Amino acid sequence: MSSIVEIVFWFLALTLSYIYFGYPILILLMSFTRRRTHSRDASYQPKVSLVICAYNEQKHIKKKMENSLSLDYPMGKLEIIVVSDGSTDKTNEYIRHYEEEGVKLHVLESRLGKTEAQNQGVKMSSGEIVFFSDATTVHPPNVVGKLVRNLADDAIGGVTGKVIYMNPDNTGLGKGLGLYSKYEKFVRSRESRFQFMAWAAGCIYAVKKTTFKRIPSDLVSDFAGPLMIVEQGHRILYEPEAIAFVERVPSLKAEFTRRSRIASQGLYVLSRMKHLMNPFRYGFLSITLISRRLLRWLSPVFLGFVFVSNVVLINSSNLYRAAFGLQIALYVCALLGFSFEKIGTKVRLLNVPMTF
Repeated sequence: MSSIVEIVFWFLALTLSYIYFGYPILILLMSFTRRRTHSRDASYQPKVSLVICAYNEQKHIKKKMENSLSLDYPMGKLEIIVVSDGSTDKTNEYIRHYEEEGVKLHVLESRLGKTEAQNQGVKMSSGEIVFFSDATTVHPPNVVGKLVRNLADDAIGGVTGKVIYMNPDNTGLGKGLGLYSKYEKFVRSRESRFQFMAWAAGCIYAVKKTTFKRIPSDLVSDFAGPLMIVEQGHRILYEPEAIAFVERVPSLKAEFTRRSRIASQGLYVLSRMKHLMNPFRYGFLSITLISRRLLRWLSPVFLGFVFVSNVVLINSSNLYRAAFGLQIALYVCALLGFSFEKIGTKVRLLNVPMTF
């Protein structure tokens, strides 16, 4: 019995090590040995349709409209479309004030969800490129040009940008998320350099209209959409000079809910598109999906089994006692960070374990 528990412990412990350390090291090495280049053309200026989905965004929509209208792109080549997904507040009323400036409003009478709202936006768009953004996101003036210059390459089907989270309250959770964001950007940039990405940030994502396929409304668009483009043989790129500013005052409850939603929706997409995880057919794309998505989202389960198996093995050797002590230390630090965050006290060393 103990031998089986040991196998479980070491298999899952090594799997967790691979998820958070092994895979980033792997893609770092591959980005140097198998770097794929692509052409950028700053003179490439096709018509772009900016599609913004909004649901009860009266608090943010005016700022979003002003920001969208101030984007630096040739006159007549930027189309702004807002799809109001069954909004019941003053969102539609506020948007109509900008129709004289060329903003197009498409109202869905009932709420259909962001994915279907984006499908509707693409359907009514006239641009060669569709640029998806969120109502709560602000971009610098040059964002459109920074994105579309990559799409001049026929091999590129979509491009996403860099998300910068603004943390005005300077909370410990915000600092922890900042470190996590840096880790994510490193991994994303290396994936983009040597192969392709299989994901995009929903608030800053541009695709060629010819590569866009209608996404089933029960799938999350910023994961399923890029996968459908990659499935066609095109690449998704990460453009760090294209910026999206997202203001977030993070709370523990809201962040936990958001992460849980991302994981559950992502796992559902993978269950619907599981054929892409066949390495014999899709090569490193499948390795990326398994390592960076499937295993990462299942890591809470792995952590639970590692802890339970460690409890069973604790008297077997000093090694297992030390491993148990390290786990306890991690969880105690996380709980302390949680407690200090609740009372508004910042303890820098506790930010990372709390966020993790």
